[in-house]
Amino acid sequence: MSDRKWDPEGTKMQLLKAVGEMMAEKGHRGINATALGLRINRHRTAVKNHFGSVKGLLETYVRLADYWKPSLEKFMLPETASDREVKEMFIALMQTSFDLFSQNREMQGIILWQVTEESPLMYRTSVEREKAAAALLALTDRHFEGKGVNFRAVMCILLSAIYYPVWHARYNKSSVAGIDINKEQDYKALRETIGYLIELVWGAK
Repeated sequence: MSDRKWDPEGTKMQLLKAVGEMMAEKGHRGINATALGLRINRHRTAVKNHFGSVKGLLETYVRLADYWKPSLEKFMLPETASDREVKEMFIALMQTSFDLFSQNREMQGIILWQVTEESPLMYRTSVEREKAAAALLALTDRHFEGKGVNFRAVMCILLSAIYYPVWHARYNKSSVAGIDINKEQDYKALRETIGYLIELVWGAK
């Protein structure tokens, strides 16, 4: 294992790919310079040489791998958007998020890290996501004004309802309240229910 062949960009990409593979397989635990070096057939100092530290490598990886911020930016609407457009945007956003999280084992590992361990990196990442989400949520204020519905609380519950069934299906491989998203019909039912719940709340008087 050595870094004799000088290809800094190639080595950086190898390291980032290795982090992604390890995150998808077992989460963030076990990601260290020695394990990464073994995985890419380089000396453990490759991490320090190209990213300064494992921490620096993880910061770069999370910034590139976290789909939430670009997704939120993609779904952004102008302040003049109609109530119907805002509602449909949130349905599409949350259903797409369910699809992406279900398919992306790397992101499953990142979010699991976020909710199971205190981490300055995960805190900063969450704060950045919240800033991006705040602009979207502000679009709902006009619709829900005076209706006694906290749409932000609804989104908090729905987001949790996306994460948990995915982890449960992956690690436990059984059902939750009779729903097993490893089965196509149950996956479809949960996805459609996300939209139904937003529709239901949106129609509150």
